[in-house]
Amino acid sequence: MISISAQEVVWEKSIGGEHAEYLYNAIPTPDYGFLILGSSASDATGDIKKNNQGSLDYFLWKMDENGKQEWQNSFGGSAIDFLYAAKPTPDGGYILAGASTSGKSGDKTSENQGAEDIWIIKIDANGNLQWQQAFGGNGNDIPTDILVTEDSGYLVAANSNSTPSELKKSENFGGNDYYMIKLDKKGQLIWEKTYGGAYDDKVKSILQTKDGFILVGNSNSPASGNKTVEQNGNKTWIVEIDNEGNIRSENSLGLNNENYLISAEQKKDHYLFAINEKNGSKTASKVIETDFSLQPTHTTELKVENNLSITEIRNVNDNFLLTANKISSLQEATSGEIESYYITKSFDKNGTSIWEKKFGEKGFNYLEKAITTRDGSTILFGNSTQQAKGNKGQSDFYLVKLGKEGDDVKRVSVEVYPNPTSDIVNVIINKEFTTSSIEIYNLAGQHLQTKNVKYRSTPISLGSYPGGVYILKIKTDNKSESIKIIKK
Repeated sequence: MISISAQEVVWEKSIGGEHAEYLYNAIPTPDYGFLILGSSASDATGDIKKNNQGSLDYFLWKMDENGKQEWQNSFGGSAIDFLYAAKPTPDGGYILAGASTSGKSGDKTSENQGAEDIWIIKIDANGNLQWQQAFGGNGNDIPTDILVTEDSGYLVAANSNSTPSELKKSENFGGNDYYMIKLDKKGQLIWEKTYGGAYDDKVKSILQTKDGFILVGNSNSPASGNKTVEQNGNKTWIVEIDNEGNIRSENSLGLNNENYLISAEQKKDHYLFAINEKNGSKTASKVIETDFSLQPTHTTELKVENNLSITEIRNVNDNFLLTANKISSLQEATSGEIESYYITKSFDKNGTSIWEKKFGEKGFNYLEKAITTRDGSTILFGNSTQQAKGNKGQSDFYLVKLGKEGDDVKRVSVEVYPNPTSDIVNVIINKEFTTSSIEIYNLAGQHLQTKNVKYRSTPISLGSYPGGVYILKIKTDNKSESIKIIKK
């Protein structure tokens, strides 16, 4: 792995069309690359390949580790569609979650129920639509996270102020509630639940436990509705539920002062919760480590200046990586307009600063997400108007990769997973190639199928074959490699 203290800029990119692009999220992929998630108002101009269907469409872009495009796609209706979250699925594809104001139009097959509805799309490994579902009531239903569950279904976390209606049966307790939707692998509703009090309760993320889930967010509600934790002001609110959505416990991390959850992270043997805690006129950024019973075991305070807008604090190689935005006032700006820059800061486990980096030139640069890819690099994702980086429209995606040329990860040339499999096996080719194909044979030597390969990650279906052992022959340029696969 790459040491966090050794990370330097490997490359920077601006991506966009003639209008505005808004990046909201990104996820690492098993083939050392990543998937960008956002919304686009551009037609097929600049880097955008597909015409817009409404005001803003879902936009996703699959890239390899060098920032080269593998594929891109967009989905939308006649109005505004915001893509906020995604996760890889076992078949090599992805599940997407966003909010839509579009009715039945363009790619969308369901009518709008209120202001913003939850719009779930399942795509294959090459970005092609497989199925879609929409959920929501008469108000705003906005997803923040989605999880692939152990039963191959999905759990969607959203914030909702919709009251019960024909398509949303669960209660509204006041303001926004945590709104959870459990789906099967085909997107059919299994159950829906809301959790909240009289005021605003907003969920940020889901963590999966051995026999349920933990919902993590912020609340300013007193004990009311189905919330039993009493509090004054805004605090972190953690709700533990079982696999059917029933509340097991609630927790506010035992904090007496007002605080705001920044991010949550699940490690091998503990949880990490990053918060901003307010004490009088002072605000402190802290990372609270808890055991799996949510009992705090260690707290680290980071020395952070108050003019930073923190997006995330994560544990990377035993250090803390803070990502934030620094927004200049008009008096500070050199261009006569408000300017903003990406900020990354590294801290050791005691909260002592190690290094700080600033990215972005004149213009407005807003960092939304930082991820760690499989080779240990960090990639910063956000939006930018800076002309110096090749801005193509009103606002483009701006990406920065931190690491080093090459990496210390020992890679095999070809990987397959899962093995054994009941149907889909994913083939990852961990090297550059010009042409590639995959051939499938049974143990009798009978050739069953051939699939030409475009991208580093390719799904192969064995679902129509009987259980047994099969041979995958992967040809890349002038080399060939065979791997045994067990079909259950």
